[in-house]
Amino acid sequence: MKTALIINDDKDTLDILGYIINDMGHNCINSQSLLPISEIRELAADIILFDHYVNLQTPGNLCFQIKCDPLLNHVPVILLSAHLNIANIAKNSLADAYLAKPFDIDDLTDLVNNLLQ
Repeated sequence: MKTALIINDDKDTLDILGYIINDMGHNCINSQSLLPISEIRELAADIILFDHYVNLQTPGNLCFQIKCDPLLNHVPVILLSAHLNIANIAKNSLADAYLAKPFDIDDLTDLVNNLLQ
């Protein structure tokens, strides 16, 4: 069983993403705020899903830090956003993948499954 860290400041969206990931047979760690890199290391998640905007902050910098950290750079990161430029944002922050909102649940589950293999 894998563990997903989901960061989203909207509780309803966070809960829905958690239900989807749990339904896939994985554990979830949910956070409504961005976490320090040291805490992300301690959580040892197998995959991380970020909303592009969390509490009016963009987690792109945190994503970049994760992907540049030798202890975390192997962890896949998916950015979720309704931002029109999410493809470039994901690329610039070194995210492994992105999903534009609104997204299909099957697209999310396929992406998570592929990144966890």
